[in-house]
Parts: sequence; C-alpha cells; structure tokens
Amino acid sequence: MSGKGYIVNQPSDYVGKGLFPLRVDSTESFLQRVPVGIGKGVPLVDVATIATNAALGDAFTVTLAASRAMGAPTNPTDCQKILYLLTQGGAGSYGITWDAAFLFGTDLPTPVLSTAVGKSDLLGFMYFSALSKWLFISCIRGF
Repeated sequence: MSGKGYIVNQPSDYVGKGLFPLRVDSTESFLQRVPVGIGKGVPLVDVATIATNAALGDAFTVTLAASRAMGAPTNPTDCQKILYLLTQGGAGSYGITWDAAFLFGTDLPTPVLSTAVGKSDLLGFMYFSALSKWLFISCIRGF
C-alpha cells in the first residue's frame, strides 16, 4: 500500500480516530485520515456582513436575525464547493445581499430566501480561481 493510508483489521481500529474506509476487500481495509471539521457545519456569526473562511470547512450555517450582507469567502481553493444553510430567525422575512465575488446566472439567479421563521435554505457555490468568483450552483429552499 502506498500513500498515507492505514491498514486495520476491524472497524474498532479506526472509530473515533478521524479515519474512514477508502476500499474494503476480503483481506484488509484501507483508510485515510480526514481533517477535523470536514463534513460538519461551521457556524457563522450573524452580523451586518457575514464573514466566511473557506479553509475551515465545506458547509456553513447561520440563523439570520436581520437582513444581512454575505462577504466574499476568504482562503478559497480552485474548484472548492461550499454550502450555506441559512435559517430565518427573529421575525423572519430577512434577505441576503451578496458580495461581487458571488456570481449568479440566468438559469440560477440570485435566490429569494424563504420567509417563515425557522425555515432554512441550502445554497451551493463553487470557486473558480480563473474568474476569482464563487459560482452559484444549487439551491434547495423552504425546509
């Protein structure tokens, strides 16, 4: 085996150690260490301009207590995908204005967020370094 994998004989060898199976066959399991925080939502601070450090994860959550601006995420990597889970708090009906680093298209224009208190919207973006932009690629509203 090459690389930085680990060989284990049973699942208990990797539980709680930040490892996950890459390939399993009849004789051994190959595992890879996963950085802490991958796959977990990173909470963002609900302030006038919401800041995102893209190096901290791939999913970000915030409950809105007023209409906000979403600042350009810092520390992106080319082709990185991030998700925002935006939840309506307070009285609801809050909106987001997006920094110019976010690019919306004709097929997926700037979304209008759900308005009911407690409802969430999941928005996806992908960073392209050649454009220095986060392209809007997905939207699931109202859950």
